[in-house]
Amino acid sequence: MNHKIAFIGAGKMVSAIVKSLLHAKTFQPDEIACCSANDGTSDLLSSETGVHRYPNVEEMIALRPSILVLGCKPQQLSEIPPEINQLSEGMVILSIMAGITLERLKKVF
Repeated sequence: MNHKIAFIGAGKMVSAIVKSLLHAKTFQPDEIACCSANDGTSDLLSSETGVHRYPNVEEMIALRPSILVLGCKPQQLSEIPPEINQLSEGMVILSIMAGITLERLKKVF
């Protein structure tokens, strides 16, 4: 798969972004990937839009998307596996998490 953009989280904000990207034809469904906590949001987003859903962050990032969007809840940042700093090397990291500083993101990535 050649995912260009991947989302960690699939709640309301991410769903709105993904649907807008698809509506504007910026990306096709097969160019977008998502994963989320076991809350059903990524399953729902995938079924509504056709984007690919992954069961975990590691599997999704292993496919080397160009852009990684952090759209999970701020308290979930600490649940992201520590290997993410190596796995995401060279990717553009975009955070839409409220209250997470650049300093904190630098420590994770």
